[in-house]
Amino acid sequence: MNRFYVYAFLRRDGSPYYIGKGSGGRINQSKGRCCGAPPENRRVKIKENLGEKEAFDLERELISKENWKEYNRNRQGVKIHDTKK
Repeated sequence: MNRFYVYAFLRRDGSPYYIGKGSGGRINQSKGRCCGAPPENRRVKIKENLGEKEAFDLERELISKENWKEYNRNRQGVKIHDTKK
């Protein structure tokens, strides 16, 4: 079943600070997050209709992209969370 998606939370300047995998209304939930959800216009579904493994793999790939890692080191960019679980 392809019910998963990968999403990003964006800063005002459009740069991502959080990449996640979700289903249903996860993109809109604030509960259980370290950083809360931004306003709706800064929540973006990157790719939809994915299987869980495909969504996990894309999430992991996007988190590990070199430019986002560099942004994180310099400006507290993308929230890196453990994708090994």
